[in-house]
Order: sequence, then structure tokens, then C-alpha cells
Amino acid sequence: MSNVEERAWELASELTGSLVKPGDTAYDEARRLHNGLIDKRPALIARCRNAADVARAIGFAREQGLEISVRGG
Repeated sequence: MSNVEERAWELASELTGSLVKPGDTAYDEARRLHNGLIDKRPALIARCRNAADVARAIGFAREQGLEISVRGG
């Protein structure tokens, strides 16, 4: 188990939104993009509800050395 997987529960407990991890039932739907030719498998998907969630998710990604991608809707 990677450090990211071990610490994911910590991030999840600090978000008002949700955290989707590989293996979760919502993972495949959450990672799907409009362009079907792109098939990315992110380590985590933070579904942020407010600015504090965004800041915490970015901080966590930086601490863990993860790449960050933003998708809004």
C-alpha cells in the first residue's frame, strides 16, 4: 500500500465534499471524461464543495508529490 493510499482517509475526513479512490464504486464514473479517447486513472479524485476543500486537496497533493488536474462543471 502506498503512502497516498495510507493517508487518503486523512484527506477524506477533512473534506466537506467526497474523496473517490480506485476500487470505489463511483471511481470509473468520476474519472470518465467527455473525450472517450482519454483514459486517465488518477490516484484520488477530490469532489470539492468549497474553497477550503480545494485548498486542502491541493495541499495534500503537494505533500504527496501528486500531479494536479482540475475539472469543473
